[in-house]
Amino acid sequence: MGSLQLMEKETVTDKGTVMEKEILKVRETVMEAFPAFSKKLDTLDQLLERNKLFAEGTLLDAKMAAVESGVEARKALEEGQWPVAVVVCCSDSRVPPEVIFQVGLGKLFVVRTAGNRADADAILGSVQYAVCHLKTPLVMVLGHSSCGAMKAAIGAAKGEFPEEGALKRYLESAAPLAKSVVERSGEDVSALVRENISNVVGGLRADPSMADKARVVGCVYDLKTGLVEVTDAVAKRGHES
Repeated sequence: MGSLQLMEKETVTDKGTVMEKEILKVRETVMEAFPAFSKKLDTLDQLLERNKLFAEGTLLDAKMAAVESGVEARKALEEGQWPVAVVVCCSDSRVPPEVIFQVGLGKLFVVRTAGNRADADAILGSVQYAVCHLKTPLVMVLGHSSCGAMKAAIGAAKGEFPEEGALKRYLESAAPLAKSVVERSGEDVSALVRENISNVVGGLRADPSMADKARVVGCVYDLKTGLVEVTDAVAKRGHES
């Protein structure tokens, strides 16, 4: 079932006819703002268009949300999933991909970690599963402005670590990249966010198990404007979906 695709089966009851007409009416009023995902159109472009509407304050209303994530959408996904994109993003509560891209159930395969890093088997394995087994054609590495994990990494580059635990090990692994950015650009969180995105994108593109199976792009979300910007040069030049 597409993002806004409706049931095409014949209605057998008067009640069903009324419900289907109501859905069609809702679809007609919002289709221009929220076009259905199409295999003929670039997936990244479609996600960015929905994000633009989100940033402008044009949000899915309750009726449209029902079409995107209601009973029929759940039924269509009972036997499997066919996400249009993998999103490797930060765990920050202000950056929920399904919200900022305004998509319903089954559209995004989301892998979230602090700082949207992809250097653990569980994380990389999740991306590989989506690309190699679910045949998801697009992988987006999504960082964001004012990232707390990147701020902590800059602190780690200066020798500031928690006393112990997994967080310390995480920051120890993030410190070398942060140190190289600090040496070039000072304590610029934005610069580190973008460098980190580029680093993760490069690692995913180099993964032999996903070679030629998916397009990998880098993007950054601005907490202030609500907009997602493509940061990766290859993605900016365009690529088939």
